Amino acid sequence: SGIIVNYKTQKIYVKNYDNLSIDDLINLKSVNLEKNKGKTNFEKYLKSEGVNYIANSPVVKYLGTKKSLKRKIQDYFTNGPIYYSRYGPLILLGLRYYKNETVISKIKNISILHLVTISGFHINLILLLIEKILQLFKIRNKYVYILIFLFLIPYILIMNVPIAATRALIFSFLCIFNKYFLNNKFHKLNLLSITMIIFFLINPYIIFSLSFIFTFILTYAIILTTSLSNKNKKAKILL
Repeated sequence: SGIIVNYKTQKIYVKNYDNLSIDDLINLKSVNLEKNKGKTNFEKYLKSEGVNYIANSPVVKYLGTKKSLKRKIQDYFTNGPIYYSRYGPLILLGLRYYKNETVISKIKNISILHLVTISGFHINLILLLIEKILQLFKIRNKYVYILIFLFLIPYILIMNVPIAATRALIFSFLCIFNKYFLNNKFHKLNLLSITMIIFFLINPYIIFSLSFIFTFILTYAIILTTSLSNKNKKAKILL
């Protein structure tokens, strides 16, 4: 229903229906710029995205596109052959744009949109694949894992820092650091709590994001269930 624009140090929600993309430069005029009070659900969602102002009845003029490195990478993926550009950017980057609108609509109709939405599951798959490759070549240097996470940070930035994927990356890094450098001193629940605190320190209003709520509740549930299952197995063995 609109776009979020950066102006100096502020983010502004603009009620605009033009076909604009990330990194587009615009001239924006609005006679009614409201401060986001965070009362309605939508306003709370905007707060979770760091938006403090809402521009009503705006006049938007497209000026051009800022050729950032992120935009160049996205353009590289989206300018390929038609069949690739429909599926490749969606699967690899979770990128939705005019070329794959029909594909997304069909995927929604058969209720499998979650499979092409970049989430913590995808990050864990990437980490698992890298770990298998390291095992194949018998590479066990603990510092290699640090380099892997440094490599994945740009990937997260290109995808515009999705909450679930970012949670998975930070949490996985803490788990690896805890395992190889701290000898498993902390339980995974403690590490997940630290991950949540990091999110709050960056943006306290993220508590209003459903993506934030669901990703942490589900992860807490998985860890608790796994821990209880492991305790039951140990108890049976002792008996």
